[in-house]
Amino acid sequence: MRSLLSRAPLRAALRRYASTSPNPELQKKAADTLAKAEKGVEQAFEAGKKYAGPAQEQAAQLWNKAKQYAGPAGETATKVWEAGVRAAGPVGQKVNTYKGPILYNLAVAREIAKHVYRTEKMSPPSWSTIKSTYASLFSQAINPSFWRESIRSGEIWKLGVISLEAYGIYKIGEIIGRRHLVGYNVPASHH
Repeated sequence: MRSLLSRAPLRAALRRYASTSPNPELQKKAADTLAKAEKGVEQAFEAGKKYAGPAQEQAAQLWNKAKQYAGPAGETATKVWEAGVRAAGPVGQKVNTYKGPILYNLAVAREIAKHVYRTEKMSPPSWSTIKSTYASLFSQAINPSFWRESIRSGEIWKLGVISLEAYGIYKIGEIIGRRHLVGYNVPASHH
């Protein structure tokens, strides 16, 4: 295998750069540019500290709130996390470095969800609403005039597509639950 320096063009370039004398004017320009860049980085760093200070304080307060709300469940989650890290071995140790950010992001997501829930005045439906909705659906399903009107208006196609989507979602959930595409993955017993 030939050395890279044995190639003529590369050797010529090295000789050319080695033979040129340093230009004081270019060196001064380079030093000035470097000084300006350092000054800009320092200013950016100071501005970042100025604006990140309140955000860091708010993040710490949010993290403390999340730990407070979690209570015993948070302690249990921590124990489960640590057991998973030990079980995963070296990979678990690497993942463990992300524990803080993961838990922080989950706490932030929880607070955002609570904020949206309150702002939009969302609430789960009452039991009477659920009962009346299912009673209405059942009464329509056993009524022949509903089906005749659905066929006449073309609504039957929409109902068919919705039913097919629901069935498909069910089947996808079943495949995920089995962790196998077809049937269950049962190991063969050796006799």
